Amino acid sequence: SNLPAPLTNGELTQTALLDDVPSSDKLAQWLLDKGLDTTDWGKENTKDVSKFWKEIKLNEAGLEVWRTADGTLQPVRTVHVLRAKVTSPDRYPRGIFLFNTWQQYGDGRTRTRNGLLSEKLTTAEMPLEENLHEVCRRAVTEEEMQRVVESTMKIGPGRPAPTYDPSYKCPLEVVSEHFVDHIIELEPSKSYPGLLTMYHLYTVDIVCTGLPLTDLNTLEFADADKDGNR
Repeated sequence: SNLPAPLTNGELTQTALLDDVPSSDKLAQWLLDKGLDTTDWGKENTKDVSKFWKEIKLNEAGLEVWRTADGTLQPVRTVHVLRAKVTSPDRYPRGIFLFNTWQQYGDGRTRTRNGLLSEKLTTAEMPLEENLHEVCRRAVTEEEMQRVVESTMKIGPGRPAPTYDPSYKCPLEVVSEHFVDHIIELEPSKSYPGLLTMYHLYTVDIVCTGLPLTDLNTLEFADADKDGNR
């Protein structure tokens, strides 16, 4: 097997569905049966088992059991992530893609990103090759780049976060997408102790019309609160 340790030469033995774990209590018992005790989940900086069950219910994560090379059963949380190399038709032949350099939150805090645009996918969107265009369209026009603004747009003193405009239409259109590669990374889950997280990372070239010729910023609005504000 070409999987990283500790699943090198391991074998997938079961993929759990919501029918197998219809409640958070059933999930806790299911994991205990596989040798993983979740009693301490939710303490300190960890999440309780109900949070993981909600991820499964909302198709944000999957649950598998792998048998390692030494015969140990290992519960595995699976997550799928799109890494988008966004470009325009004239720049694609020259190998020029958008690069996400920084991010600012609604309260003004900023952080350095320096990476490709990334979007978490749902398990319902798998297998990716069967849903590639729709996934790329959603990631670009509904999520990561739903609102394109000038590069000078920044939140600060006297410059509050912009208000949500429901009439705004994303100017970008995905005209083609090209699958580049799929790699798997494994790491012990910080949120769910004892659980291994398998990240499926899909890199895709996404060609869009409507991109500005210069640097740009994008806005992403959260879901509406109880008062309808976003």
